[in-house]
Amino acid sequence: MIYAGIMNLFDFARLNVLTEFAESLGISVDPSQEPSPQKMKSVIQAVARAVLEQGLAVDEFNLFIETIRASPGGNILYFLDNHGEATIDQIVIEQLLLAGYSVTVVARAEVVRDDITVHGAKQMIQRNPVFEPYLKNGSLTVITDGSFLQGADLTQSSRYPAFLKAWGGACAYIAKGAGNFITLFNQDLSLPGLHIWMTKKMRYLNSRLNEFKGASLPANANRLIFAYNSRAGRRIQKHPQNLSSRPNINPIGMSLKKKLMRKLRSREEHLKE
Repeated sequence: MIYAGIMNLFDFARLNVLTEFAESLGISVDPSQEPSPQKMKSVIQAVARAVLEQGLAVDEFNLFIETIRASPGGNILYFLDNHGEATIDQIVIEQLLLAGYSVTVVARAEVVRDDITVHGAKQMIQRNPVFEPYLKNGSLTVITDGSFLQGADLTQSSRYPAFLKAWGGACAYIAKGAGNFITLFNQDLSLPGLHIWMTKKMRYLNSRLNEFKGASLPANANRLIFAYNSRAGRRIQKHPQNLSSRPNINPIGMSLKKKLMRKLRSREEHLKE
C-alpha cells in the first residue's frame, strides 16, 4: 500500500512535485526525459524510504482492514487515478484477489487530464497475465462510474447501471488521488472506504484534510495519506441486482452535483496558484 500511495507523486501533470521531492533526497530527475527502468526503481525506493521515515500524516489503514475483514470474500471497488500510479495499483489489486476478495476497478469515462480512462484500464488489466484467471471467473472486472471530472463524480452514475449494481453489492471502496478525495470523502455515501494520496503541497487539499481529520499539515506539506471514510448513509437499494432497472438511483444523489462542481472548480483555481 505504501508504494501505491507514493506513486500518486508520479502525476504527469505535476511532475515538478516529484522532481522536487527526489532532489531533496539527492536524486536528479529530468522531467523532459523518460527515465530508465533502473532509474525509476531507484527513485521509487528512495521516495518510499523517505515517506516511511517521515511517517504518514494520516494513517487509518487498520480501520479499513477491520472493515473488509468483516466481509470475507466481498467485493471492493478500486477507483483509479492517473496513469503513472495505475501500474503499481495492479499489485494492490492482485493482493486483494489473492486474499479472496473480488475487485471492481473503476476508471474515468472520458479523458481528464492524465487520469486513466476505462478503455486504458481495461487494456492494462487484460495485458497482465496475472489477472487472466480472475477475469475469466468474474472476480475481477473493469467499469466506469461515468465520471468526466478530476474525481469520481457519482452524480453521473445514474446512466451506468453496471456501476450501480457493483456499488450496491460492494463491502467497501479504495480511492486513489486527491480528486477522488475531494468528491467522495465526507459525503453521505452508503459504503466505507480508504483514500490513498500524497498531499503534493496543495494548500486547499491540506486545509480540507486538516478540517476533516484534525490533522495539522502546513500548506506546503508533501505527505502520504491513508484516510478512512466511515460516513455510511442509507443503502442505495436492499437488493443490488435490481439497481440496473432503476437508473435514476445513484450513490450520492443529484442534489449534490452543484456542490461537487464547486469543489472541483475551487480545486482547479488553487492548482493554478
